[in-house]
Amino acid sequence: MNCGLTFLCGRLGVNVKQTGKDYPPQFLTPSPFSTTARAPTSASAMANNNGDLAPSSWMTKAGLGVLTVNSGLAIYRAREDAASVRFVAGSYFTLLILFVCLHAYERAPPGSPARERARRAVWPLTTLLSVGFAWKVAALMPPAVAVLVWVLAIATSVGGFYALYLHP
Repeated sequence: MNCGLTFLCGRLGVNVKQTGKDYPPQFLTPSPFSTTARAPTSASAMANNNGDLAPSSWMTKAGLGVLTVNSGLAIYRAREDAASVRFVAGSYFTLLILFVCLHAYERAPPGSPARERARRAVWPLTTLLSVGFAWKVAALMPPAVAVLVWVLAIATSVGGFYALYLHP
């Protein structure tokens, strides 16, 4: 289940549940924030072929499109600086791999080996991104702020390790 979609539906006053392995998600019960449940007109109208709710599909594509355009523009602007081009390209491909792993994690049934493999891949990717961005940001900051940036990057990495490995 898409965490963003679950949050969004909760804010709209609807709980989203998975009714079964082969069935698309359905709006079943009212959330504590609403007085009535809103039922879809049909499951096929709400779900695409993969069983995902349609809005998350186009939102994901739009987000990836914006990321791709932004990365392309950053590479174009930094075309004279090979290190910056490598940083942007590396960050872009790391984000793409992270999104693939998160999608695999969401699609895999709980307790499956595929879900565990995806979960194990998420932490190193997020740590790589955090350290890379901390490295670039800290280089531009005064020493005291640079230390704070590195402390936050390390805290994020340790917190992710705890959440994904020690207390899943």
